[in-house]
Amino acid sequence: MDFLLVYLLEVSVCLGVTLLIYRVILSELTFFAVNRAVLLLLLASSFTIPLLSFQVFGIGGADVVREMTLPAFQVGEQETLTSDQVPLWSRLAVGIYLLGAILMAARLVFGFILSQRLIGKAQKIRHGSHLIALHPEFVPASFFRYILMPSFDPEDDAQKQIILHESMHVAYRHSWDLLLVNMVKVVFWFNPLIYLFERSLREVHEYQADQGVEDLADESPRVGVEDIFDLDLDFALGLSCAA
Repeated sequence: MDFLLVYLLEVSVCLGVTLLIYRVILSELTFFAVNRAVLLLLLASSFTIPLLSFQVFGIGGADVVREMTLPAFQVGEQETLTSDQVPLWSRLAVGIYLLGAILMAARLVFGFILSQRLIGKAQKIRHGSHLIALHPEFVPASFFRYILMPSFDPEDDAQKQIILHESMHVAYRHSWDLLLVNMVKVVFWFNPLIYLFERSLREVHEYQADQGVEDLADESPRVGVEDIFDLDLDFALGLSCAA
């Protein structure tokens, strides 16, 4: 129980340090693909560094401790710490934490099921290489391989621009990043830093998608919005990555 609380605290500290490093050093850079990779790497590091530190100090310092510490002798009967002897505040803290984690997990699962159900009811059309799901309750967004729209007019240039932007989110698989972050939020629902981390990642996603659209336009300066929209998505992704 104490190990869980200590581990959560150490991960929170690592998350704060890594987020500060990103904000101070990397957030102003325009290499958005690199920023995205660094953010995901920092998130993974925040979880693994405390575990590695336990192993390093536990193994590296064990021999020194055994050489310098005299044997301990137990006088009288040895008492075993029972669950009733665990401090009340510790049990209460763990109980509140587990309750919050369960609620966050239920929210994540329910939201995913609701999204899948709405997509199942939505009208699906394929326009060029784009798979578009239409439903009145949708706002323009992407969800894994789907582009979500409340309605679609193939003659509306503004909607074509929105879909082109959302297609970049689909091509870069940004939904997987957000799924990972939401799973982490189940564990660290109490930590405001994870929400700041999520906001930073969403900002990078938007910049990366905008850059993908701009790179595509730069590679095809004579091509209008209508023609860019009809390009094959794999070709568009190849152009934006090569730029």
